[in-house]
Amino acid sequence: MIVFTRKSLLKFIIILLFLCCAVFTFWFYSLVKGCSAKESNKFSMSEWKSTPQELRFKFVEDIKDNNLLKNKSYNQIVKLLGQPDSYTNTTINYIINEYTEENPCLFNAIQLMEISFDNTGHFIKISIRSD
Repeated sequence: MIVFTRKSLLKFIIILLFLCCAVFTFWFYSLVKGCSAKESNKFSMSEWKSTPQELRFKFVEDIKDNNLLKNKSYNQIVKLLGQPDSYTNTTINYIINEYTEENPCLFNAIQLMEISFDNTGHFIKISIRSD
């Protein structure tokens, strides 16, 4: 039978806690890395329109990095991307990612690409938000 002294028991508990923290950190890092390492595709109007909403996140980086919406009007952007999923007077929104069992990386139900316009209906910025 193994007998623990108070000092050796304390060391054992500290080592066990350290190992649990290390395993949790590795697991969490793997989850986050796997969720953020999504592929990026070069934007094309036909591919965007034929891609399911929950997979459109693949095009957002290219749209943003290459300023594809710069100097475009509301009508030009809708012609390029199709009808928005929701809109206000100054924004239009496209679903770009959605929580599913196959895609459990989101903590919220959906991610939206929100496109903002000035009062003349011209592009200002793109932002990503979760609902």
